[in-house]
Amino acid sequence: MKFFVAVLIIAAACIVGAEGHPHADSEGHHVRTKQQWVLERHRERAHHKMPRSADVIQANDDTFGETACFDDHIINFLKTNNIPGGAAAVMKDGNIVYAQGYGSRDVPGIGDDENRPAEQCTTFRIASISKSVTALSILRMVEADLLSLDDKVFAPGGILDYYQDPENLYDCCPVVDNRINDITITHLLQHSGGWDRRITVDYTYKSDMVVDKLGVEAPATCEDIIYFMLGEPLQHTPGTEFAYSNIGYCILGEIIKEVTGMDYEDAVRQYLLDPAGVSHNEMYVGATLLEDQPENESEYYEPQMVESVFPDVTEPVPRPYGGWYHEARFGQGAWVASAPQLLQMMSKTAPSQCNDDCLFSDESIDALTGKPSYTSDDALKWYGLGFNINNYGNWWHDGSLPGTTSIIIHQPNTGYVFALLLNSRDFDERPSPTLWDALKCVEDDWPEEFETTCEIP
Repeated sequence: MKFFVAVLIIAAACIVGAEGHPHADSEGHHVRTKQQWVLERHRERAHHKMPRSADVIQANDDTFGETACFDDHIINFLKTNNIPGGAAAVMKDGNIVYAQGYGSRDVPGIGDDENRPAEQCTTFRIASISKSVTALSILRMVEADLLSLDDKVFAPGGILDYYQDPENLYDCCPVVDNRINDITITHLLQHSGGWDRRITVDYTYKSDMVVDKLGVEAPATCEDIIYFMLGEPLQHTPGTEFAYSNIGYCILGEIIKEVTGMDYEDAVRQYLLDPAGVSHNEMYVGATLLEDQPENESEYYEPQMVESVFPDVTEPVPRPYGGWYHEARFGQGAWVASAPQLLQMMSKTAPSQCNDDCLFSDESIDALTGKPSYTSDDALKWYGLGFNINNYGNWWHDGSLPGTTSIIIHQPNTGYVFALLLNSRDFDERPSPTLWDALKCVEDDWPEEFETTCEIP
């Protein structure tokens, strides 16, 4: 059986509003805001777990005999793990050969419970796959001579040196570790900037701590978190050790804004997504609150209720909709996409997909896939520039947020790319074995009559 790779994206999203206080209608009667209604529904589910229609999960787009076993594997995984729904897509040699939606994009207790089907073009939060988007955008800016991978970030003359200007620093947080001056763009891309959340905490999730210390308005922005971090010591010398770092990609997002003079999302579109032919409607930086998300975006399942980062919301909220400030995570984890649009981005990025129509030079791809200087010569896998890499030449990145599980994989040896997004992470079974079984069962025999219905040029 010929081994191959596919792109599968299953996800869903669930967002909660932020008003949170009753108000009177025109006749003086108290009415519930959308926020309160959602909270009440979610509390009901917390006390009496609602079924999520696992018995009716099915493929929602056109189906084909060749991909029936593929669909069966994914559907069974969703049913077994009580996951509301998702979407899948497969790319071979630059062409999308299959895409499918499964189950529902709606989550019981969130929104209006319309039970809308998840379709191939439904969009989902992709969590830390956003880091790959940021890294590819940085590489495009390197090729445009806007910056260099060796550029210093905070040192005098560095791209963000104004963060150390005494007039900008907060009294609470003077720079306490001079090694901050040694950090380069490459260090941030490779998660070797010196911060280690295994030793301290991930301050990008500690809005209340940042707000209290800086004395700024809640919720904390990426810029606020950077100022806060300058007052904390590094755990490692930059460039000497891998430690997965959300703050590093928060900083990279600010670098993109600084070197382009543009909003982060606009800059990423101009330098990466528009040249790759990616739709604005099916790939964008997401929002925290339910009322701020587009109609086509899914909802996210997560049973935990937490205190909201928005100070005017006084009751607990479902964690995906106020447990963190999603907009502040633009460089590290805030992108939303449909499965086919992620593949469209890769169609102009991965050499096995783009052939002579690639956005990146061989030099950039070598930098992306190369081993960091601190990695041993016999290492079997490492983190390159925005992707995990192994000695077989595969690239991949996964993502995880409350309500979201995601993965995208590029396998050059077979010419396939695949990704997976789930609208829950409230399960223990790893999805990758099921995904591989689904891919192998097709035996490289994809339906010739398939055409994606998404906005693909």
